[in-house]
Amino acid sequence: MIAIDPGFRPDGVVTMTLALPETRYADDSRVQTFYRTLLARVQSVSGVRAAGAVHALPLSGNTSVRPYQIEGGPGGNDRPVAHYRIVTPGYFEAMRIRLIAGRTLTDLDTADRPLAVIVNQTLARRAWGDRSAVGQRITFGGSTDRWAEVVGVVGDVRHFGPGLPPPPEMYWPSDQIDAVQGTTLRRLRRQSTLVVASESGDAAALVPSIRAVVRAVDPDQPIAKVRTMSSLMNSSLWLSRASMWLLTVFGSAALLFALTGVSGAAAYAVAQRRRELAIRLALGAQPARIARVVLAGAIASALAGVGLGIVLAVALRRTVSALVTDTGGFDPAMLAAVSASLLAAIALACWAPARRAGRIDPMQALRVE
Repeated sequence: MIAIDPGFRPDGVVTMTLALPETRYADDSRVQTFYRTLLARVQSVSGVRAAGAVHALPLSGNTSVRPYQIEGGPGGNDRPVAHYRIVTPGYFEAMRIRLIAGRTLTDLDTADRPLAVIVNQTLARRAWGDRSAVGQRITFGGSTDRWAEVVGVVGDVRHFGPGLPPPPEMYWPSDQIDAVQGTTLRRLRRQSTLVVASESGDAAALVPSIRAVVRAVDPDQPIAKVRTMSSLMNSSLWLSRASMWLLTVFGSAALLFALTGVSGAAAYAVAQRRRELAIRLALGAQPARIARVVLAGAIASALAGVGLGIVLAVALRRTVSALVTDTGGFDPAMLAAVSASLLAAIALACWAPARRAGRIDPMQALRVE
């Protein structure tokens, strides 16, 4: 089971890619008109809860990175970098990305209005620490030195899957991207992914209606990569699930082999002490007492090993946390439960040799000696 929060809700969301051809959408105003008209009509479709668009969908493997500068922060080559997304109003609502502070984007964030930007928690924390990010000013790499105001902070999205930490991210309004120099970002805006959330949770049922809306807006516009966010999430998790399954199989096999070895070692120890145990039995020791002595010796050795393991686990927890995402902090209760389970398994593996020790025939054992 994958318990890590991806930062969005995939259920009930369907996505599809739209690549507007430059021959018909070379002008930025045509791109803006297309998406405004399309999203308005999609929103009116029965059963649609919210709709928006983004140029780099989470878990798609696509991303874009550029440097940024906060007001009063370092410039030039010392500027930090962040991943950026070009989004339309309605995207955060469709993906149910949590709003932490401020507001999300609206239809009022147009090219003739002051530049607005939304940042995620990671960027807000790195850039402004404990201060509120809302109301701060930031500029985008390659921009025309126009400052944008941070109007909102949203929750972190694990854009690259649950196994990787969320990067610092900026979300820029699609209608305001014309303020950025160059043609790269304009090209990205023409290649966006439509994100539509269903009220009923049956995202696939919306696909025919959305196709019809796209044809009504532009009969020649193709649609590609139609898929639900749930299927995309499942596809992104196959490696993690396969790894977990393999770890479970190999871990279980290793435990079985280890317990077999422990049982064999206990049996060998009983064989080495056969004469001693036979004498104890001949002198009146109870078989149950002999079995407890043998079992106590095995558990004492196991306790020493488990104690060493606990020391190593505590010492290496920082190293493990750096290699594996979201392993959590030091959990004494979990460590105690695992240690107790291991001791119980070792005791069970040593029980059969201990019982055999209590059933030694003193006369036969001493005669052989």
